[in-house]
Amino acid sequence: MDHRSGLKMKNNIIVFIVTLFILTPFVNAFGATTYHWEDSPLEISPGETKQTELVLQNMVGEKDLYLSAEIIEGSDITSILDDETTYFIPFGSKDVIVNLEVSIPDSYEIGGRQNVVVSFKEAVEDEGQMVQMSGAVSVSIPILVKELDDTLEGSPESSGFPYGVVVVLGSMIVVGIILVKYKTIKKTKK
Repeated sequence: MDHRSGLKMKNNIIVFIVTLFILTPFVNAFGATTYHWEDSPLEISPGETKQTELVLQNMVGEKDLYLSAEIIEGSDITSILDDETTYFIPFGSKDVIVNLEVSIPDSYEIGGRQNVVVSFKEAVEDEGQMVQMSGAVSVSIPILVKELDDTLEGSPESSGFPYGVVVVLGSMIVVGIILVKYKTIKKTKK
């Protein structure tokens, strides 16, 4: 009995390995990511509209992919801004952007949470015509409806102007002037 079970186990392992090698060329790996997760939701106030993006990647499988996007949850507050909802993702890319817009109606309750779920399905081509869908992945964007923070409106941080860049450039100019004057004074003393 022991010899038979050992032989059977060996045969099962061989069948598994052969199956693995046969199926390996059919494996595709693509992914979608978001800048928002459960501990860092997209915060938005009632009556407000914000834009966000998802990032598609195709790092495994050695072939280019077409992914078809569909909002499967939260379509009442979210729309895809791109003209086409089928995205070409070349092999090796990790930066194909999907632009979304989220609009919260005035009637939404402060503190309420909702998820927006976008599904991406692989569109497989057959002689130039889309004929079937295969692999799929979904991305969830948590939304937190919060009260509008009036204290930030009109502040430098909310205006979009890059004040930090101006401060750094200004500091560099001041340091440059000081160095030039210092060198000039040092040369005149010699």
